Amino acid sequence: MKTKFAYNVNELVEMLPFSKAHWYREIKKGTVPCVQIGNRKAVCGWFIEEQIGKVTVQNQEGTSNEDEIRISS
Repeated sequence: MKTKFAYNVNELVEMLPFSKAHWYREIKKGTVPCVQIGNRKAVCGWFIEEQIGKVTVQNQEGTSNEDEIRISS
């Protein structure tokens, strides 16, 4: 994947499982670096590429969908 300079919020909603409200909230809190072009805010591309590289799946004990399912009859 080629790194873009910045991603607008609509692109992020399509790429990652978070809502527009989430992205705007994180931008406002300052936890997500962004650039402002006029009234639009875009998240820095390097940050998104870095976050995608960190994605991991954790299986917490007792939450696996591979647990035995008992059906009483």
